[in-house]
Amino acid sequence: MDKKTKIVLISIAIIVLLLIFFFWIMVFGNRENTEPSGKTTLENKTAETENTGATIAPLITESGCQDIEAPDEKRICQNMELMGRAIANDDTQSCDRISNAEYRDHCLRIVSQTEKNVSGCRQIAAKEWENVCIMEIAYNSDDPAICGQIDYPYTKIKCKAQINSRRAKDNNNMDACLALPKASVFRNFCIWTLAEKNGVKICEAIKKAEDKYVCADWYYLNLAAENADTSICGKIQSVSYKKTCLKIVEAARSGSTMHFDSDNDGLNDLRELSMNLDPFSDDSDRDGVSDYVELFNYHSDPLNPDTDGDKRIDGEELGQGKDINVPD
Repeated sequence: MDKKTKIVLISIAIIVLLLIFFFWIMVFGNRENTEPSGKTTLENKTAETENTGATIAPLITESGCQDIEAPDEKRICQNMELMGRAIANDDTQSCDRISNAEYRDHCLRIVSQTEKNVSGCRQIAAKEWENVCIMEIAYNSDDPAICGQIDYPYTKIKCKAQINSRRAKDNNNMDACLALPKASVFRNFCIWTLAEKNGVKICEAIKKAEDKYVCADWYYLNLAAENADTSICGKIQSVSYKKTCLKIVEAARSGSTMHFDSDNDGLNDLRELSMNLDPFSDDSDRDGVSDYVELFNYHSDPLNPDTDGDKRIDGEELGQGKDINVPD
């Protein structure tokens, strides 16, 4: 085989590996804002993966980079080889040898989760992913105390809510669901899960009208979707839920996708309802930062225009290069 042919074949192999790499990211996105224990019935029907820069698969576990001559391609290959070894051996030291900061952070996150090693999370350069790493360890350990080691206030709230939501659902405890903070996806998921499990009667027993509607509106939205019946949507109180219900039934009748995003912010309508966001506005708290960007780029609170409580709007702080999760 001549040198030119070898270079062409190696280049093709690198392209194939990169395609697999990006496909893995798209399919196995970060689960920070969805509970590992599963979604509600309708959420399973309409689920779509958000690309949040998640787990990277170990594509290369044996040395196969020697024949690559292009420096950049060889570096990518070597980084992925080190990542594969680190993940396979639960070895953070191999992660430290990775030259690319993003690859290194992903490697540390995966290995730290496996080992339930918070100190490994602390080695992650990107502060937001360090906090997410600790949150995932807390959830997998079923230990809210670990959440106390998270620096970002909003992520700390979500960490505890995620664990307590699972416990509430396991115990079929609606009061525990209602006690969860509204500023997280886990509260509504908890309420919705019990509504599907117990029927609308459990919603009718809720005293606070706002919470009763969240519960009952979801129950009827789900029922309307299952029966493709718009008349059931008429029982829904919330305007946003009712509009979403009508769209879902229409999609069910036509056989089209339910993956609609009315405000084009990267989050489907049901996902926004689950977090008390407005599915018809891309910036629910009007702070100049879209809901999607708050959730997945900065891990800030999309329902609070001043996430860190320092009297400065998130959009203003970002414009000045400030961290919107840390008070000035």
